[in-house]
Amino acid sequence: LAVGAGQPGARYLASGDARWRFLGGKLYAMGQGGTLLFPTAEGTLRPGAFASVGLGVDNAR
Repeated sequence: LAVGAGQPGARYLASGDARWRFLGGKLYAMGQGGTLLFPTAEGTLRPGAFASVGLGVDNAR
C-alpha cells in the first residue's frame, strides 16, 4: 500500500508471509513480517516493522 508514491513524505506499508509444510503436510511453520506506521505525539508518523512466527497442525490431511 502506498500513498503519495514518488512525492516527498510518501507513506508506504508492505507485508508478506510464508508457510512451510513438514511430515507429509501434517505440520506447518508460518512466518510473517512487514512494515507499519506509528503515530507520534507531534502528529507525525514514524516507520516501524513487525514479525511473527507460528506452528500448526493440519488434521484434515
